[in-house]
Amino acid sequence: RKGDFDSALQHFKQALMLNPGDARACNNVATTYDRLGEHEKAKDFYLRTIKIDWKYPLPYRNLGVLYATHLGRPELAIQFWNRFLELVPSGPEAAAVRKEIEEMEKRGSGAGEADSPL
Repeated sequence: RKGDFDSALQHFKQALMLNPGDARACNNVATTYDRLGEHEKAKDFYLRTIKIDWKYPLPYRNLGVLYATHLGRPELAIQFWNRFLELVPSGPEAAAVRKEIEEMEKRGSGAGEADSPL
């Protein structure tokens, strides 16, 4: 299975190399790095995706998950999820993100605003 992700990563990186302005390809590279457990590289590519197209909502949602589950920064997770909700205020994904924020706030995580990358 790791080989599948390695192969996918090569294809997504090639697509991004051919079209450096393709936010979806960049997000796919980031997501694949995340699945491979390379979380810092994933974060870098999610942030790069936002630089390519700041109105593309998926990297904000994905960064929220990454910060909440792998990078230990729930306050940043909430910031990215809130930005996602500004772009996608309704629908099933928005409801799921709101629930994640609620759960995190109940646990007392995310009160700080320090070092915002936004």
